[in-house]
Amino acid sequence: MKNRMKFRSSKTWVFKMTLSELKSLRKRIDRLRSKRVWLRSNAQNTTPSLSGMPSGGGDSDKLGTAVAQIADIDAEISALAAEYNAHVKRLSSDVFEEYCILLHIIRGMTWRRIAFEVTERADTADSIRMRCYRYKW
Repeated sequence: MKNRMKFRSSKTWVFKMTLSELKSLRKRIDRLRSKRVWLRSNAQNTTPSLSGMPSGGGDSDKLGTAVAQIADIDAEISALAAEYNAHVKRLSSDVFEEYCILLHIIRGMTWRRIAFEVTERADTADSIRMRCYRYKW
């Protein structure tokens, strides 16, 4: 987080977050989850190669290495998910931009739908989207 810290209480640092940073955090979590699935499926593929050709002869513990990597990825996913949830919980529905961000992230609504629901005009979707992307909470 690029120097967007705000000092709240005696020893608590709170990072300010933007919507694009929140989305990139979510994408990073999704990439780690797909990597975990790939590692799990690759570790379960333990059929021997019966080609008759001599192999490298290395006794690599494919399953043990994959289990260690999966455990590391699980720990990183849980830490990133906790950070993501903490930032989402800080949003309130009282501030206009935060309410629109909640609708977009939690309910999965499009910007046009949010604009229509909030302002009853469908032509302000881009302005609401830009306001939300610039907003820091």
